[in-house]
Amino acid sequence: MAKNAMGQGLLPDAMELYKEAEQAFVRAEATGTPNYAVFLRSLGSCHRALGQLEEALDIYDRSRIAFEVCDACHTPNYAGVVMDIGKCKLVQGKAQVAMSLFLEAERAFHLAGSYLTVHYADLLHAMGCCHSELEDNEKALQILRKAKEAYEACGGSKTTNYANMLSDLAYCLNCLGRVEEAEECMVSTSQILLQSHASLGSFEGQMLSPSSRRQRQKTEEALAVMETIG
Repeated sequence: MAKNAMGQGLLPDAMELYKEAEQAFVRAEATGTPNYAVFLRSLGSCHRALGQLEEALDIYDRSRIAFEVCDACHTPNYAGVVMDIGKCKLVQGKAQVAMSLFLEAERAFHLAGSYLTVHYADLLHAMGCCHSELEDNEKALQILRKAKEAYEACGGSKTTNYANMLSDLAYCLNCLGRVEEAEECMVSTSQILLQSHASLGSFEGQMLSPSSRRQRQKTEEALAVMETIG
């Protein structure tokens, strides 16, 4: 129920449901289980969606420890929470720290045999943004192209995350002077968002690097123009 509320944008309601769930875990003495570690990851994501970055980091750290305590470090969810911590660090401007975490998450995804998924594509996207923030745009371009292939291979090419990735790819191409390719990416981004009635201001769209957010503002402006024309 809490995840459904988050999906509908009802974040305060989701937080209340997560609090009730945590009490249930405590009453059942089930705080030493993989399910509790997964729950903590979801709770951290709710804090992150509410813009409560420090609280999110605290909960994500608890989730990571919980996975380690119950020997569940070779699972996709463990890889995911390490990635989540990296994303928070990237938002804080700690790109080098974020990159170390993303590389750790990549190893965990491979150990879990979970590298043909949307979640792994999300990781590649985050790594590309991190390289861009570190001003290594050639490497960023290489990784973002891999992210694009990964989204397309696992059927994620109609999602908001895919649109976000294209927006970041456009920023990278612009930085490298490849303006025409960047414009093609921006058009594709706008088309996906128009079809899905979504926005780059979604939860995931807010949580990457400052350069990503600047590019997304430009894409939102292009989207507004397309809506006026169409």
